Amino acid sequence: MDNIDGAIRALREDIARLGTLRTRLQSLYAQRDELAAREAELAEIAENEADDVRRLEGRSLARYFFGLTGSLDDRLDREQAEAREAAVRHDAVARELDGVEDAVAAAEAELRRLDGCERRYEELLERKAAMLKAAGSAAGARLGELERREAALVRRSREIDEALAAGARAEQLALEVLESLSSASTWGLVDMVSDSFFSDMIKYSHIDEAQARIRAAERAAALKSETIDVTEPRPLPKVGSEHPITLAMNEMIECFTGMGFDVMEGPEVELDHYNFELMNLPKNHPARDAQDTFYMDENIVLRTHTSPMQARAMLTRKPPIRIICPGRVYRSDEVDATHSPVFHQMEGLVVDEHVR
Repeated sequence: MDNIDGAIRALREDIARLGTLRTRLQSLYAQRDELAAREAELAEIAENEADDVRRLEGRSLARYFFGLTGSLDDRLDREQAEAREAAVRHDAVARELDGVEDAVAAAEAELRRLDGCERRYEELLERKAAMLKAAGSAAGARLGELERREAALVRRSREIDEALAAGARAEQLALEVLESLSSASTWGLVDMVSDSFFSDMIKYSHIDEAQARIRAAERAAALKSETIDVTEPRPLPKVGSEHPITLAMNEMIECFTGMGFDVMEGPEVELDHYNFELMNLPKNHPARDAQDTFYMDENIVLRTHTSPMQARAMLTRKPPIRIICPGRVYRSDEVDATHSPVFHQMEGLVVDEHVR
């Protein structure tokens, strides 16, 4: 009997450690997930900063334009410093994540060692009750029965605690998703203040973050309901790529917007007043000839250049003005090796004092 009592006391201590260990593992799992997400985010930032450095060090339009302005060295130094800082931040989080992974592995190993201690505890209590009953001790049998009931209540309490913890995690994840989506109320203000493509970048970043959290919540729910989700679709490969003209236009736009220019786009079906008259092209100018221009009627044409946007900018904006006008333009030309009835053009306009 003394041996059984000693074993019961030892298992009771193991069960107490088991409860503490499970609580610690839940905290470690949450910390690991948070650090993994942060590490992935910082890795992407570090890679983007490194791409900026490579773009300035290599043969690119960005290097060319910053070279023209005489600010290439300063820009390169700043990008290199930002790249180093991003790499340091990523490495620090990666080391912290490795430490948490090691702690998780140690805790899981201890959990495996203690696996089954609750079942052995209940078995020993049943043996003790049976021995007391065989010895004719009613009080002892009653004590054994109470100990068994205590063990069952402890197990049930642990199951309830685990269910409550899972519910709390799900609730927190849902609140984070709602918080990300609620930031959409500020988008209108961003549009009014920025008046450029930066507002779209902010919107899309909020949308991507909210969608990522929703997908994470859906995956967590699926993994909780079944061990292996064989119905989860695999990511499809990307098909196709951007046209070389699109790539070139985007790179040029990125260079100019980095220097403070706004992107201004307008109608491809344009009024004669903007396309010709405000460009100092009178009625008898050869460029107005029907052999060179697509006329819809005598007052409407397919624009022959993006210059009408310069006129619109000077009529609607006050200096200083810094704009670029990319887009398609149309000329009545036959298609050959050097001509096309539609092609792309980009021009810029700067109106300010002391412009060099």
